[in-house]
Amino acid sequence: MSVTSTIYAVPPALLKRLRKDNELFGSLFGEEETSDASWKVENLVFVDFEDTHRLLRCAGYPTLRNVLDFENGNDEAFEYGGYDIQVATPAKVKKIAEELARVTLAEVRTKGLEAEFSTDRRNERLKPDDYEAQFDEIERARVFFAAAAKAGNAVVAAAM
Repeated sequence: MSVTSTIYAVPPALLKRLRKDNELFGSLFGEEETSDASWKVENLVFVDFEDTHRLLRCAGYPTLRNVLDFENGNDEAFEYGGYDIQVATPAKVKKIAEELARVTLAEVRTKGLEAEFSTDRRNERLKPDDYEAQFDEIERARVFFAAAAKAGNAVVAAAM
């Protein structure tokens, strides 16, 4: 099943506001009009975020899945207007970024093929040539989390 997820790089002060008032997620997600520019944050849209973090876990890099797991939740889970929301604190964002910096296409391909990795969306086994497209998604996540960690931001992940 394909689910669109968006991850947002959120400064700690903004995260504090979100924790106090769930309704403010509407401002972050662009559903509520606001003139407050602090709600305009960097974000990254995934069509199959689940596949990305499942593949990383399969390859021996579990931190992204462990922290932002929509299936099992975490201690920083919220709900707003039909969204499932997970939060990675700045410290966890840094751990994710450090782990993603070590991931290689060769390793992801080798471990994925050994485990006969199947996608959620297509429910079919990835072939050797399919891993490059999957790794492109990992690379997008790597760049996003590195920038968020450098800025000292938390990450809010939302799936509908």
